[in-house]
Amino acid sequence: MPESFSSSSSTSSKKEQCKTKIQLFLNASKLPRTGRLRSTPDTFAQVSIVPSSQSNSEDNENDAMASVVETPVSLGATELFSKSCEPRWAKVFPIEYEYGTSLTIFVEIRSPKSKSSSGECESLGGAFFDIGDLLGCRNRTKAKRLRKGGCVYAHIEPCRCNTTPSATTNNKQTSHQRKNTSSSSLSSVSNGIINFQMSALQLKDSIGRKIMTGSLKPNTYFEISRQTISPSGTTWVVIYRSNPVLESFKPTWDRVELDLETFCNGDLNRPVLLSIFTSKKRGTSKLIGSFETSANVLSNSVQREGMDDEERDNVTFIVRKGMADHAGPDNEEMGRIVILEANIVLDGEDQGQQKNSMTILPVTGLGPPALHAPTEYSDAINMAKLQDDSNHHSNGDNMYRTGGDGGGDRPSLPSSISTVMKTTAKARPSFLDYIDNGCEVDFCVAIDFTSSNGDPRYPTSLHYNRDGTMNDYEETILSVGSAVSNYNSTKQFPVWGFGAKYSGEVRHIFQCGPSSTAYNVDGVLDAYRSVFLTDLIMSGPTVLLHVIHAAAARAKKIHANINSQQSYCVLLILTDGIVTDLDATKAKLLAISHLPLSVVIVGLGKADFSEMHQLNNVDNNNYRSNSTFVEFRPHQHDPQSLSRAALRHIPDQLVEYFVGNDVYPKRPNHRTQRSSTTIDSVISDLSIDELM
Repeated sequence: MPESFSSSSSTSSKKEQCKTKIQLFLNASKLPRTGRLRSTPDTFAQVSIVPSSQSNSEDNENDAMASVVETPVSLGATELFSKSCEPRWAKVFPIEYEYGTSLTIFVEIRSPKSKSSSGECESLGGAFFDIGDLLGCRNRTKAKRLRKGGCVYAHIEPCRCNTTPSATTNNKQTSHQRKNTSSSSLSSVSNGIINFQMSALQLKDSIGRKIMTGSLKPNTYFEISRQTISPSGTTWVVIYRSNPVLESFKPTWDRVELDLETFCNGDLNRPVLLSIFTSKKRGTSKLIGSFETSANVLSNSVQREGMDDEERDNVTFIVRKGMADHAGPDNEEMGRIVILEANIVLDGEDQGQQKNSMTILPVTGLGPPALHAPTEYSDAINMAKLQDDSNHHSNGDNMYRTGGDGGGDRPSLPSSISTVMKTTAKARPSFLDYIDNGCEVDFCVAIDFTSSNGDPRYPTSLHYNRDGTMNDYEETILSVGSAVSNYNSTKQFPVWGFGAKYSGEVRHIFQCGPSSTAYNVDGVLDAYRSVFLTDLIMSGPTVLLHVIHAAAARAKKIHANINSQQSYCVLLILTDGIVTDLDATKAKLLAISHLPLSVVIVGLGKADFSEMHQLNNVDNNNYRSNSTFVEFRPHQHDPQSLSRAALRHIPDQLVEYFVGNDVYPKRPNHRTQRSSTTIDSVISDLSIDELM
């Protein structure tokens, strides 16, 4: 394990691995027109957390509204988006999510009735979104159809504010001093806010005509969008919309104050897009132009007294016609923006500071930080190399300000990122960092068919199944499997049985179902049920070695390709009693603890499982822990509690495996596109005999 990880930091990180804070963004498209005149609606979205029992009908979007019969927990509502069938709400909803649980949100789109004095609203429809499903899907975005027409889109991003900032110098220096001072260009921060105020020098209208003093003065506002990189490409998510400034061709907008999680997700170098719009009395808007910047760049762009013309040009943003990637340096200039004030206020525990102390930026120096500055997963690099790299990353005219007439980049200035990196330990990656970069979780299920379960034809058996009622085995497969399957794109899971006798021979591992893998959790359940249609005879003893060995064989194949493909394996074993070979099982778990494999054992029935709890405390000084034992009965009426208990160690075990092998997520953070043969091309066609 790298030396930069201290034991104290690792311990504190372990406690947080099972929980993550996420941000929810919403927008909609093709919403229906409302009222007798079929006018373009004003809309807002109401967001609530609903009990899992209410979300069972989420696949039927037409019945989504009818299924909410209990009072949900409200997360609030977005702002009202005027006169649009394609609303892009700027409200960001922070949500805390615990791995292994099912958290469902309900989004209802509503439109105020224009002639209603009581605030009555018309519902345009609603949709359910499962957070675990969103985290596991490509782009972390899903769309759901609404019953009255149109779609609502939910996008989530994990909060990544997990590094500690270093103190910086103040901004009370002359321009000459700033040019000769190394700035502390932070890459990531924990908590804090950014506040700034900006003004336009001279704007053109939406078709490029210069707005003259005597002409009709426009109402203008701006939007802030932050960049999101996904397998589908770069997109922009709206996070803030200002109040309009009325009738001004040189508007000065209200001061903006946003927390850094919302503004840039804690990455001070993350690109953000500022777009200027004109609004009309009837509620419609037109884009004037946009420019890109970042938190660090904004904090270095304040115009001050005593600046000469060249210095003022260096801290002036050019608004160019178009949006995002279309607003390139060759596009028409639509105006210029100046920053009147800008500060980054960091709130958190810093080295040598008291908790809740405040560090106030901006960072000094005119030179912007390199767009691709070293992240928390990179080694600290020397100053000379960093300066050399900055020359290659400072050529984005749309990202950084240009001097004079807008042609040519401002000279790069030295940065002290390497100094900051030397005094700060590497940040420990999170479970979601790996998942977000394409790590696949392979899932295997092993089921106990020993005679101690009872004859499946009688209600006293743990395998007994009545129409419409799941037994304990099925409940466990559904609860745990649904949580794990979110992090696998192929949904192909092997299902094994053990403890049954075929043709007079006890089999300690055999295939369940007609094929070597089953598709998704429903396929696992079907494979399990199909066993009872065969000529098996339930037998014994309870031996786990063979199924653990089979899962280890899959994990070994993954381990051999660790540098080219990040994958991890979880084995779920369901058993009704004490294993015959407990000591041998513990020894086997120790022997495979270096592999990308976690073993979760769930004990079902009324047996005395006190000895099985030893598997939670396997003495292993050389490698990480890789096993968890959970009793079903304390959680039998709460599937959420069962999956939470069964999977509570998986995030930390996965991170410890990769960190212990010096494998880190790579930036930028996005899931790499996976083919349907990511894992299966290596291991899916292994037969039982080959696994053994």
